[in-house]
Amino acid sequence: MSSKFLTHTKDDAIGMTTEDVFNDEEVERVFVDLMVQYHLKASDKVVLGHKITLRNMKDSEEVFEYSEPIGETIKTISKGAHLYAHNIKSKRWH
Repeated sequence: MSSKFLTHTKDDAIGMTTEDVFNDEEVERVFVDLMVQYHLKASDKVVLGHKITLRNMKDSEEVFEYSEPIGETIKTISKGAHLYAHNIKSKRWH
């Protein structure tokens, strides 16, 4: 198992991939602020630089990265899913 995504703080609900992650692949994440590893099974393919959910998320839930709100979910999202424009509304562009 290799470390294929990073989480900036322990409170973040998402991580950013550092390599492509494939559906059903067991991957390891590293908390950058604590340098602690955590294991996760991807439920989708997530390409390099995209985000992966670290827990189940409800519809209309605020999404945090770097402990800052970056958007809101537009539907229920399962743990290990690809987080992108099809399931999140960015706060940056609104």
